Order: sequence, then structure tokens, then C-alpha cells
Amino acid sequence: MDVADAESRMRGVAAAEAAFGGLDVLVNNAGYVVLGAIEEVAPIDYRPAFETNLFGAIEVMRLVLPDMRARRHGRIVAMSAMGGIVATAGIGYYCATKFALEAVSEAVAAEVAPLGIKVTIVEPGNFRTEVIRARVVGGRRESDYDETAGRLLHRFAGAHGTQPGDPRRLAEAVLAVVDLPDPPLRLPLGNDAVARIREKLAHVERDVAAAEAVASAMAFDTDPSSV
Repeated sequence: MDVADAESRMRGVAAAEAAFGGLDVLVNNAGYVVLGAIEEVAPIDYRPAFETNLFGAIEVMRLVLPDMRARRHGRIVAMSAMGGIVATAGIGYYCATKFALEAVSEAVAAEVAPLGIKVTIVEPGNFRTEVIRARVVGGRRESDYDETAGRLLHRFAGAHGTQPGDPRRLAEAVLAVVDLPDPPLRLPLGNDAVARIREKLAHVERDVAAAEAVASAMAFDTDPSSV
């Protein structure tokens, strides 16, 4: 089904529920990459990516949740990326869709936890799929971005077929996690994903530590209600 099309979504979910008597697992996997610096890529190129990567996933979740709630059982897998934690120059719009998907999925996880429904956000690194071929290179090229966003475009041009991750092993890991009674909220997959996410978390921790003294001095000196 086309997750960006409302009629297609409804037909697809209805057909699956009719065929199997209900859905036990939803894997929100549809998505594609948009390449280019934030300034370079026009709305005509980046907005459809949000419709597929983010809004399509949200709407499919909304369609399957009533049945899962009624049965007090279900697993939702959101296919994010290491780019859902770490934004990179040249792929910012794709990362934005995945950041937002992670936020929505984390909120849904908290909402459905008492209802027997579990959510896991999968954060793959570079896996040997067709995602690089399915990319959209949007907008004009600005030479000022050659050393930042431009480097990523150059790497992507010859990267297909060289990614280290095995998609079959990723699928096996997802199948294993949905069978766990208490699956993790996040599942990074691939050495590159683990390394990049740890690097990001360390950077955030350094920023928080550096800002702690200033952050702690933000309260009113006195309770305004007593003035």
C-alpha cells in the first residue's frame, strides 16, 4: 500500500485485518531519503518525504491501534535510523522525518503501555538495501556547501552495494524483538549506528554539563505569587 495515500492505507489495513483476524505486529518501514543542504532543497522535494516517512506512519498507526486496543495486544515497530538520533549535513530533511517519527513513537509507547501494546524504535546504520537508490536529490547546488552537504552527496553517489549491514540480519533482529515480553523502546542496529549514537549522547551530556550552572539559575528569585 501507499502509506501517503489515505484510501490505500485504509484498504491495506482492512485487507490485512480481514485476512488474519487482526494485526499482531505493525512495522512502519516505508521511507526514502532526500539529499541536499537545507537551503538547497525546495518544498516540492522535501514535503513528500514527510508525507511518507512521518505522516504515513502516523496514520497507519492510528488505523491499527483500535483493533490492538480492543484485543489488548500488539507490537508496533517504527523503522527510524541512526539519523533519527544524529542529524548530518546533507540529509537534514530525512533526519527531521526520523527525529519526528521517534518523538511520535515514544509518545505512543507511553500512551499504549498499560494496554498490552509495545513499541520499539529501530535505528539502523548503513544497511545494504535499495534506500540509496530510492533517494531524491533536491534543489540547486550551492558551492558554499561543497565541504559539508556536498561531501555526503559525493559519498552516496558510489555507496550503493557497499553498505556493511546485512538486511536479513536486521529482519531477524526485528522478528526476535517483537516476540519479547518486554521489548526495548530503542534498538540500534549496526556498529556504525551504535558508535554514532554514543558519540551524540556524549556530546549532549557535555553540553548539558557545561550549561548546568546557567540552567539552574533560571527560576524567579522569589515566588511571584507572594509579591
